[in-house]
Amino acid sequence: MFDLKKKLVVNVKKPQSNIYGKMQLKSMNERHNTLALWGITHMDFDDKNIILDIGCGGGKNILNMLEMKKDIKVYGLDYSEASVAMSTKLNEKAIKSGNTIIKQGTAENIPFDENQFDLVTAFETIYFWDINKGFGDVFRVLKKGGQFMIVNEAQNDDGMEELIATIGFSVYTATQIKTALNAVGFVNITIDEHTNGKWLAVIASK
Repeated sequence: MFDLKKKLVVNVKKPQSNIYGKMQLKSMNERHNTLALWGITHMDFDDKNIILDIGCGGGKNILNMLEMKKDIKVYGLDYSEASVAMSTKLNEKAIKSGNTIIKQGTAENIPFDENQFDLVTAFETIYFWDINKGFGDVFRVLKKGGQFMIVNEAQNDDGMEELIATIGFSVYTATQIKTALNAVGFVNITIDEHTNGKWLAVIASK
């Protein structure tokens, strides 16, 4: 793996506050957007007024959701300081208007009160979680009847062995995700697999 590519790849898991981390975040905003927009089509936003996006990265998914519906509040959470900074910059207008709040923190210890959100989203991020702890804390912060949406571009590690070894993450099958969601109390779990055979959109209710 040549030097520049490696410097970008190591910033996938937790982008750093350097040129390579910023380049990776900008790339994520562009590269993952088609996947994210496909995932969003699975969600009815009519009753989703308070939303939390975990692993908000460069902030594009927050912006996408804000543009879908007026008068919603979208919170962003990421454990990377660089991600928080870029998400904040991209969504500066919404932050000033009070429609967005972005914080630094982890999925396993979400810095919000229980029963707070109508929807929690996780786009291309559960690969880096302890999913048992993370799913449990998502359950805690959701309102009763609230929903959790997971959108992933991979459901097996075929051809990803070098990337996994370099970065350090886990790819989960639909069955593994459903089992982990059931274990912490989620119900009414629906899973849609894209026709490309790779993308997954998972929705579960509290």
